Amino acid sequence: MSIIDIIINRANNIFIRNPTLYDMAYGNLVDGMNNVFNGMWVQSNSFTTILNTILFQFSFYLVAYIVGIVINMIYYRSNKYVKVIVSVIVSVIPVGFIIFSGNFSIRNPGLTMKINKFLDYIFGFNPVNVFACILTFLILVVVLSGIAFLLIRKAVIKER
Repeated sequence: MSIIDIIINRANNIFIRNPTLYDMAYGNLVDGMNNVFNGMWVQSNSFTTILNTILFQFSFYLVAYIVGIVINMIYYRSNKYVKVIVSVIVSVIPVGFIIFSGNFSIRNPGLTMKINKFLDYIFGFNPVNVFACILTFLILVVVLSGIAFLLIRKAVIKER
């Protein structure tokens, strides 16, 4: 999927400038999206950039896939009421996280800076290193695979 995504992106870049997530986070997008809109940005097609993009997107898609399996298994193992609770939690967590992080950063700026430095380090933003992010994603995959295994291991096949 990541290879097909790269091929489609490179073909699309013939007609319109379209940076990938890798280009935006780790590539040569120095001044942000302003360079894309002004026409000054040129996507790098070097071997290392393409290889790093494929590895980054593969690990990102793998995390998304495993998260989907874990959520699916939680739904499968739950009754109607727990399914509603899980649905509400999955849909409210992003908004709640944004509100919580804003309030938390106002109340604890020092701790917020330490957390941001840690997140920058594990996701490879400072210093710019895509392999730190890939490693973080692979660790997440292993942890979530363990959770999925525990949920699948004693799952009972439901009859209709």
